[in-house]
Amino acid sequence: MSVGESIAQLVSFPNLLVFLTARPPTGGTRRSIVNHVGLNYRHSPRRGPSNRHRIGPQVEGNIIAFVLGSDGVKVELIENKTNANEIQLHHIYWAATEGEEMRAWYTEHFSRISGTRIG
Repeated sequence: MSVGESIAQLVSFPNLLVFLTARPPTGGTRRSIVNHVGLNYRHSPRRGPSNRHRIGPQVEGNIIAFVLGSDGVKVELIENKTNANEIQLHHIYWAATEGEEMRAWYTEHFSRISGTRIG
């Protein structure tokens, strides 16, 4: 698929499209406006041999894990055994000083529900 000047590979999940392009990393999510993206999994991956996995406590019976890719991109994985889909977008964690304005804009334009997550 051609996106602007680049060629991107498209990975599709329910309510989420991910565009992948082959190029050197530009910095990851640390100190960027997007701290991480959270995905709901019906069955969360368990701790593997890599030290890039940090398994958090079980919240409401579900396991939470953070994965840090070799390009510095952080993804949160939240197990939710009641998901209709195996994987789906749960949230985007914005790190910005204009938080309330951003929340209102996204709620209005994307018909999303604003609130706290997992209690």
